[in-house]
Amino acid sequence: MSSLPSRNQAIAPAGTGDVDVSPVQARIADAKRRLVAFRSQRRTGGDGSGEPTTNEPTTPKTMADYRAEGLVESFDTAGTGLEIGPSHNPITPKSDGYDVRILDHLSQSGLRKKYADHGVNLDAIEEVDYIWKGESYLDLVGEQRFDWIIASHVIEHVPDLVRFVNDCVDILRPGGTLALVVPDMRYCFDALRSPTGLGELIDSHFAGRTAPSPGQVADFYLNLASRGTKTSWHENDSSPWGREGRIDDALRFTQQAIDGRAHDVHVWRFTPSSFRLQLAQLGLLGLVEVEESFTRTGPIGEFYVGLTATTPNSIAPTEQELLDLALASRSELADPAAL
Repeated sequence: MSSLPSRNQAIAPAGTGDVDVSPVQARIADAKRRLVAFRSQRRTGGDGSGEPTTNEPTTPKTMADYRAEGLVESFDTAGTGLEIGPSHNPITPKSDGYDVRILDHLSQSGLRKKYADHGVNLDAIEEVDYIWKGESYLDLVGEQRFDWIIASHVIEHVPDLVRFVNDCVDILRPGGTLALVVPDMRYCFDALRSPTGLGELIDSHFAGRTAPSPGQVADFYLNLASRGTKTSWHENDSSPWGREGRIDDALRFTQQAIDGRAHDVHVWRFTPSSFRLQLAQLGLLGLVEVEESFTRTGPIGEFYVGLTATTPNSIAPTEQELLDLALASRSELADPAAL
């Protein structure tokens, strides 16, 4: 058997490798396409139907609208920014006047080819300034520094979360913000998996992982969740639970991971409080040097967190604050609305 990819190898992006496509993968891909359409058309109604429940205007709210309210308004987008992996759904598009650079794993033409059959607005895919091949962000961007960085639905995929956060901080100007959009594990296909623990994050960092481990691949494919026919859902969804994971898929894809093939999976699973807790503990251990600048819960199964580099005046979280986050994490997972 061959070994896992070395530290300097790039992580194979979704859809770019020669991994077999299983029925489960096809269902996930279909769910993602439906989720993209849903997120592009969702109106302001609170009943989960996507239709207005009041006499509000019927102009659909897009994902950009929701994130403008929950994310972009939470920090200063003046100056030069970087958006990591926006593909067809940028939060701060150049076309809207933002002074922003784009980092992705393919060029603009490559991304448009990749998403040609996904029912998305290909015109929303803007020119890519930095094509990432696995190098550090410092090496990739050279002398350029940024006032803010946005990474939406990226951090759950990176095999080494500690390295990712530190890479981002390295290219921020003093006082700059790393703004993250993170899926809430309670409302997507991760819901039947265990939340990510501190030890997993530390072990993956010191192992220098550049691809998900065989165990992470097995956990993902064997424990995929659904509600009704959906692999992502609203907080108030009462559809019956289901398991989408299949043992034959888990066996096959785990062996592929053992043999060195990279799989694009959700490596990490968080609730809002569990994410904040793990970042705080990583900071106490000196593995990351960031502190929260804001945190907000979104209306569509995700949450927003802002991080800035620590300074000599930064105050470490207290024992009581850590306890509160730990208890809140347990409470979030025990929330009847999520079961």
